[in-house]
Amino acid sequence: MKRSALQRQLDEMDETFGKWLFRIGDFLTLFPDESKANIIQSLHRHAHEGLVLRVCRGVYANHRARSRKRDLFVLARYLRPSNIVYLSREVRLQQLGLITQVYVGYLSLMTDGRDQMFETPYGTLKYTHTDRSWASIKEHLAYNSETGLLEADEELAVSDLRRSRNSTHISMFLEEQERLTGSHAF
Repeated sequence: MKRSALQRQLDEMDETFGKWLFRIGDFLTLFPDESKANIIQSLHRHAHEGLVLRVCRGVYANHRARSRKRDLFVLARYLRPSNIVYLSREVRLQQLGLITQVYVGYLSLMTDGRDQMFETPYGTLKYTHTDRSWASIKEHLAYNSETGLLEADEELAVSDLRRSRNSTHISMFLEEQERLTGSHAF
């Protein structure tokens, strides 16, 4: 895959479809005459040259794309397309003003998929498995059109934080609640 051909395809996908994230399979579709091995080798070379950005294993970004926005939020949804994913725990509590710690370049997400952490050029994504059913959590979730993610309400975010048993974040939350209200949160 030549640099000029890849650049042309990336620009066309950006302008026509607003697509800036790609999996290996996308490149196989865009370049049907190329073998998978050749595409992987070419992507490695083009990432080294700076034409594409390797986000994580098998995922590449057109970092020059005009359609890019809210990178970490879009990436959070892109990496788990067939799973329930929602913003929760300490990051959501910080957004709600219940924790003063500021999280930059980090999202804590709950998923019905497996636990996994991705350290990407856009920031860190931490997926934590929940075994809760959709029926039990759907009333506590709201869709945020700016981020494209479901977000937990205060009750669910606190519950998820408690269930995750992350003592650092629980302690931080308890201290913050005690400071604000004069009593413990739990």
